[in-house]
Amino acid sequence: MGELIDRADTWVANNMFKALPAPDRNYIDALAAIRNCVVHRSDAAMRAYRRSLREVYNIRSAPQPNEFLYAKDSRAKNPDRNQIRLYGLMAVVRRSVQST
Repeated sequence: MGELIDRADTWVANNMFKALPAPDRNYIDALAAIRNCVVHRSDAAMRAYRRSLREVYNIRSAPQPNEFLYAKDSRAKNPDRNQIRLYGLMAVVRRSVQST
């Protein structure tokens, strides 16, 4: 998300992405890392995926993306508690789009 914010600063006068809360930015960054891991299947994408899960979800041993996305997340700070992680990420994206 940081890269997107920097680019938006260059291209638009009113950068609406700056208003997103830091936790939401982190979840969106994690979603991008998951997407890149699935699509690119490269070592670099896998490292970014693992790093993102460690930083955002405190997961030390990263499962495969499909297993991660379909596992329930019962953390208190989860955006959609006791639902599968995919729904939590969807909630963050929905909230972010509605706020911009």
